[in-house]
Amino acid sequence: MASSLPADYELGHYQSPEFTSATLFKYKYGVACVSNVDGRGNVSIYAMMRRQRKNSKPIFDYANILGYVGGEIRDGFCNANLKEGEALRFMRTHIELSRGRTIRMTFVPVEEVSAMFVLPLHKKSRERGLGFPDSNTASAFEYFAQVAKYCPYQTLEEFFDAKLGKGPRKPDRTKFSGHRGELESWWLEKSELLYHNCPLPPRPPTLNISSLSRMGQSNFMSGFMEQASHWSKNHEETEAWKKVAVKKFTNTLNYERFSGMAKQQALWYIWMGDPARAMVMLEASKGLERDKTSGRELDQENVAVEVILDATLGNLSNRGMCAGQSTIDARLTPKYQCDTCLSPVYPEKKRQGLNMLTCVDKDANGEFGCKSVRENVAKLLSAVSKFGINKDFETSASHCFREALHTFLEHSFTVLYWRIKPTNIMTAATENEALPLFIELLKVKEKLDVQQWVNSCTIVLGEALATHCSSKLGEEDVKKLCGLFCSKMNKILSEVKKLAKDEETTKRSKEPTEKDVSKDLLRKTVAPTMAQQFKRKWRLLSTTKRRKMLIIDHQRLVVACSETFQQMEEVDIKESKKKESAAADQEMSNGKESTADQEMSNGKESTADQQTNDSKESDPSCDEGSHEVQEGTSCKKNKTSTPFIPDPSSTYITDEELEQMDVEFPVKCSGDSCPCTDGYKLSKHLVGVLSSEKNPIPFYKCLPNGDIILRGDVWLDPEGHFFDDMITLNEEFIGGAVLPIEDEIFSVCPRLALLCKMACHRIIPMLLMSVIHQFAELEKKDNIRFECQSCQGCGEPESQPGDFKRCGGCKSVFYCGKKCQVQDWKAGHKQKCQELAKDNDGLFSCSKLHQTGD
Repeated sequence: MASSLPADYELGHYQSPEFTSATLFKYKYGVACVSNVDGRGNVSIYAMMRRQRKNSKPIFDYANILGYVGGEIRDGFCNANLKEGEALRFMRTHIELSRGRTIRMTFVPVEEVSAMFVLPLHKKSRERGLGFPDSNTASAFEYFAQVAKYCPYQTLEEFFDAKLGKGPRKPDRTKFSGHRGELESWWLEKSELLYHNCPLPPRPPTLNISSLSRMGQSNFMSGFMEQASHWSKNHEETEAWKKVAVKKFTNTLNYERFSGMAKQQALWYIWMGDPARAMVMLEASKGLERDKTSGRELDQENVAVEVILDATLGNLSNRGMCAGQSTIDARLTPKYQCDTCLSPVYPEKKRQGLNMLTCVDKDANGEFGCKSVRENVAKLLSAVSKFGINKDFETSASHCFREALHTFLEHSFTVLYWRIKPTNIMTAATENEALPLFIELLKVKEKLDVQQWVNSCTIVLGEALATHCSSKLGEEDVKKLCGLFCSKMNKILSEVKKLAKDEETTKRSKEPTEKDVSKDLLRKTVAPTMAQQFKRKWRLLSTTKRRKMLIIDHQRLVVACSETFQQMEEVDIKESKKKESAAADQEMSNGKESTADQEMSNGKESTADQQTNDSKESDPSCDEGSHEVQEGTSCKKNKTSTPFIPDPSSTYITDEELEQMDVEFPVKCSGDSCPCTDGYKLSKHLVGVLSSEKNPIPFYKCLPNGDIILRGDVWLDPEGHFFDDMITLNEEFIGGAVLPIEDEIFSVCPRLALLCKMACHRIIPMLLMSVIHQFAELEKKDNIRFECQSCQGCGEPESQPGDFKRCGGCKSVFYCGKKCQVQDWKAGHKQKCQELAKDNDGLFSCSKLHQTGD
């Protein structure tokens, strides 16, 4: 049994084990990944139930729940009919999220954890009058309930007797004399101490050995005695605080919580293969139950209580929360994103060698979104004040307000005592009521008064909190939250005023139009939200599905090249007209004789240049020989033209931007052999470049048939980090990746090289829109299928969820087999399927978002 313990387990420092394919098939009915219990009494269970089918590979049903040992199932999720690879990715993803945290996982038979923990927890929850928070949690519980019947043990007592032996047990308390990694989270938070009117603890006693080692031999003993005296005094203060703490925390709820924590930890130790520590925790649980029945105070000598008090001292001291300590800035973190809301750290600022969070203030109070979101909110309010509300502004508001409000509420609730913290369901209901009203308040007939809007939003939020969170929050709590919300919004108003002042003082050649501002806001608010959703889904996709999602048809490249070529042709025509007009004006002002002399001089220079270029064009191709398309002898370098550098702030160059460029564009080659003279030849040439080993584009390439695909190292990345820059249309990233590429890599013809770069820019929105559509197709598929479906052909129901296959076209009906599908297809489903599929595609046709200004 002990042989299964991970390395360094006895030392207390270890990580959760790896989840492999062997782990998935380790137990007959499935495997459950069970976390140790934390200081709040919460336990996470990720389970994969195995269903064997006749003459077929097994399929898996995934379910997870978050349970409170005092008797409550707080959250849950399930996903049915997973193949082996999908099941493996699900479990690995959730286990990976626990890395680096105080959570440790152990793998157990799913029927045991269902019967020994989940069902008793549900029974206790019903006795307290608590139901499931939502239908997803109820469905997840049903999976556990179904598999629990296979457990050979009927009661917890029977289970403990079988695993730990019957009769008197001799628990060894010394097993908990050192640090235990799985008990690091067993501490009482500062908010909980304040809620129970318990004073903050003194700093725990320590000896500064390094200070003593620097003392001379004559001073060592006196220094040691002085530190020992301080240590003794601190120890007495600490013991006095513990006595006060057990009095303050002695109540029925904490007895249930602490005894439940000890019992659950005993189960965890048994499943971990550590019966010695399981005995100690089981005895601690029974001792707490005896003290509760006798009406006594919490026993300070109880192992579970002792661990909780010691962990509280250590954690509060490390966070600078003990009495007399300087408070540590809550924004400082060694990580690269926030654990609570997943907001990124501020990339350009560090303090004390640590990263800075922008989603909270130094006291851990939530901000109205992280720094980038707050900037978007300020720009949005400024735009609405200037132009009024429109549909694009509404779309931007719905995205950035939702993210900002969620960040504010998550952090604001986190600093509350966890027992009065609103549930996820309450938080979602509050957001869903408040957000539409926030947007509705932007719709005013006259110019928006942003201060009045903030005041109205504060009232709306207070009413939503009172409606949906009243069972957790009191009136005073709601009032404090509203005051905090108003103060955070006033910070954003300061940014709005600053933007208005900057507009007044900054001189611009062209003021941004409402359309320009709308496009910028959509890019900065909608795209990041989609990127996050994509990444969450992406982690669970198979390699085959990832590859399929990231390929777009070769016709897109043909279209991109054709549009780019046409765009440059139109610019040539306009430039030619400008030159003719300028020449006419010059002729009118300077006289015919001066004009004639100038034309003669220009003609000689042009003839000389032409002869020089013709003598140098001995190679029939102006491009590298490795590409498919050859360029004829008519390719010429225009020596007098200035290299064109597009603006990196757009994914492709618009006609207006081209017209405003004060440059002379490369001229088209004479004849028709060079691809710069024809849009179709341009596409052929670009396919040759992008499909070659010298492809210069870092994030996509072409297949030989012209299909475009994101590079393999991108779609194999399980984190999808590359998509952050791609999907959010990161201007600096996209422009910085393409524009610096040397022209000669595309072609020695400067015009052809420019056309290739412009086409590569134009492909990017097409590639992203294809990914968006593919992602939307994934979202059509139901994540949860617990109910059995009926065959559309014969009407027979499934015996188990997932036995029938869904129609791949409309994704709306199910069939028991190919025979029924063919018959129903002939009977009329063909027409219905096409109509449903067309309707579904219409829901996701959002290409206008990325083609604005084309």
